[in-house]
Amino acid sequence: EGGAEPRDNDATAGAARREPADATGGEQVTRRDPTSTGARQRVVSTDHPQHGRLEGEGLANDCKRDAECFADGCAREVCSAQHGVTTTCEVAPVALPTDASCGCVEGECVWWSRSGTTLPLPKRDEPRPNNGESPRNGAVVCDGQTCKPGQQCIQYYGIAGPSGPRFESCEWPCGKGQACPNGTACVTVSDGPGRVCR
Repeated sequence: EGGAEPRDNDATAGAARREPADATGGEQVTRRDPTSTGARQRVVSTDHPQHGRLEGEGLANDCKRDAECFADGCAREVCSAQHGVTTTCEVAPVALPTDASCGCVEGECVWWSRSGTTLPLPKRDEPRPNNGESPRNGAVVCDGQTCKPGQQCIQYYGIAGPSGPRFESCEWPCGKGQACPNGTACVTVSDGPGRVCR
């Protein structure tokens, strides 16, 4: 995140390397360091539902080096060239890989991974325990109540961010390409569910 990648000063940087025999059970194994060749695998595909959020869609993202990229937002989930980005504190449906770094790849600030691990697609909503009543077929149950048609159960953190309690509520998400039902307007609820129709 933010800092430039360390470089090897030896003449073997970028070349295939031999692992010592004692580290591989007596056999010498040729391994290639993916960062020595400059190859970085993007973590978030452009068609992933979380791409806009995680890759700072609409923010400045041009870069020439890692030091120009910043991981910001409530849970440091947004990678962009814009420092000090703030976001609402929703619970993300998927987590970035543990080896993901925010850095400069092909002139753009993006999440990348040394291992080549990519962000999985979110799982479908799993059944949640409720008050014992069977919800209508296809209904969404959230925090013990059945949501209205079209609403989703949105999980989020309050003012304390990820270190505080997690909340959930029935909401109509809104924003890019999502219209609100009649009688409601798209608003941003900071320290809440984000952009929703109320």
